[in-house]
Amino acid sequence: MKIVLRILLSLGIVVAIIVVGVFGLRFYNAERYGWSDEEEPEYHRYEAYPDSFAGGVVEHFESGMANGFHFIPDDPIAAEPIIVFGGSEGSSNFEVAEDLASKGYETYSLFFFGAPNQTAALNKVPLEFFGDFLSYSELEGEPITVIGYSKGAELGLNLTNYYEEINHLVLYTPSQYTYMGLDFSEAAGSSWTYDGEELP
Repeated sequence: MKIVLRILLSLGIVVAIIVVGVFGLRFYNAERYGWSDEEEPEYHRYEAYPDSFAGGVVEHFESGMANGFHFIPDDPIAAEPIIVFGGSEGSSNFEVAEDLASKGYETYSLFFFGAPNQTAALNKVPLEFFGDFLSYSELEGEPITVIGYSKGAELGLNLTNYYEEINHLVLYTPSQYTYMGLDFSEAAGSSWTYDGEELP
């Protein structure tokens, strides 16, 4: 009987430590990063973004499934345009694009889900949105650099299979695999599709 009570007491202590740890981390993240599940960042409030930066202007655009920002330096350097993707948080990595543009690079920061003209969640995202971007920006057939972070790095690698315009690829925390989508409101499929088919 004493052994059973000790086991139950030990299990109770372990469960309590786990519960305290989970809620402690949630509290820490909410305090450190300023948001919680109930109040996530609103990346798609376009009016909240500046329309200029030190050394140029920023234009928001929507075309087909493409959505993002075009950074136009006043004094551009002779370099191919740079396209920047954020990660699974849903941002366009605006700050990174702004930093590059301030150095003279023509830069685009693109959303790939969550915008009004895109899939709502990071699940079965059609890679054709990038073709819409190339048409809008008139960069079809032109060499470009893609910079991707985390899930955006996974996206960048997949895009190279379909868009020969990608001349340079810079990846932060990339993956060698295509992972499942991050939509928990339905059965998640692949993160990406092309021509109506899910990427394996």
